[in-house]
Amino acid sequence: MKGSKFYLRKDLKGEEIVEFRLDVIKLAEQHRIEVTKKAFGVSKSTIYRWKKMYKDSGYNSAALRPLSRRPKNPRKRIWDERVIQYIKDRREECPRLGQIPLKKELDMFCKEIGIKAPSASTIARIIKWLKDRGEILDLNVKVSLYGKTGKLVIRKRKREKKLRRGVCCISPIS
Repeated sequence: MKGSKFYLRKDLKGEEIVEFRLDVIKLAEQHRIEVTKKAFGVSKSTIYRWKKMYKDSGYNSAALRPLSRRPKNPRKRIWDERVIQYIKDRREECPRLGQIPLKKELDMFCKEIGIKAPSASTIARIIKWLKDRGEILDLNVKVSLYGKTGKLVIRKRKREKKLRRGVCCISPIS
């Protein structure tokens, strides 16, 4: 049994996790590790690691708080400025130009200047990044400015669901 519902629960928050780990350590000290393993569904190595963290901190329960899982060196985007500028220029000319037609044009453009062409998914990421920064127009947003209050409201437009093929909108006769 790898993990238990107690150990792998997503709804446990900081202090609850600390309390859970302290309970595991206390039970491990009172009884054998095998009993604790079965009771909580935590592996031996995890129990020993928590015990060591607790002991090394001078028995301070704050040491049992989970550490950040964020990578120390996050991936950095490496996009050629000429490609970004090309996408911006083309989207200003044709605001609804998508990633696939843009990919075909970019392949030729990149071949001319001698660089590797980005994939369609990378082009989509660049477009989203440019929209988030406000450098290109996002057509799925409705902007309203209220004259009396001067309040600016930005709303995402809701897309209507497409009718599926084969689904009849008329209910069968009973």
